[in-house]
Amino acid sequence: MSEQKSNIPKEISGAKSSDLKFSPTDPATAELVKEFIAQKAGETGEAPPAVESPEGGDPQNPEPPQAKINLPPNQEFEGGDPSQQFITEALSPMDRIEITDAEKELFLKAVLCDEPVRLTIKLYNGKMPIELRSRSSFEQKRVFDILKEDLKEGLYQDGDLAMMVTRMHYYLGALMIERINGELFSELKLTPGKKIEEDKKTMRDAVDKLFEGMGTIRWTSILNALRIFEHKCARMNSEAANEGFWKPQS
Repeated sequence: MSEQKSNIPKEISGAKSSDLKFSPTDPATAELVKEFIAQKAGETGEAPPAVESPEGGDPQNPEPPQAKINLPPNQEFEGGDPSQQFITEALSPMDRIEITDAEKELFLKAVLCDEPVRLTIKLYNGKMPIELRSRSSFEQKRVFDILKEDLKEGLYQDGDLAMMVTRMHYYLGALMIERINGELFSELKLTPGKKIEEDKKTMRDAVDKLFEGMGTIRWTSILNALRIFEHKCARMNSEAANEGFWKPQS
């Protein structure tokens, strides 16, 4: 053995004693000793001697580490850029959303009479009913026109998709949500004939009045109601040629 390693006990560097044990007084030393013994055992082919834990545990049968429980993040509130939290359309599966016979009947009547579709989305096991109506094609176009004006006026930056979508949801919420818990929420409607400057002011004033200071949880609930409403209307529209879809459930 070289002089540089002469401070290593001969019991470690030589043959293994049958009852050889080490009891380091601190965890760092114990770890170093374990590593060195494992290395020497690999060279000699012998099993390494026991190294007692400073805490008094069994070094040969260490307790398994605690299993780490990993919960998937709630995408409504966690993960990623916080400014993206309101873009929720693609985050939750919609295949289990029920469409009732009554909703199908309301949808058909509205389409046949060219009237807004009106549905009540019930959240929290029916404890928060939100009544919504479909928007007109003019209102749809007007919302995008106003979003372009918002960009020009610096209310959000070009490429800031999160803020653009958030402002769009504000406008759609002000237009489409009529009642929450049976109480009037908005009667806002846009009709052709006014200049965009007038509609722009009307929409922005409504957003400030309805959503300024609203809590995040309530706002997320409104987003869920909008998303479910859109899903139901889109699904019923896509099933228009499927006769079986429109038959009353037995």
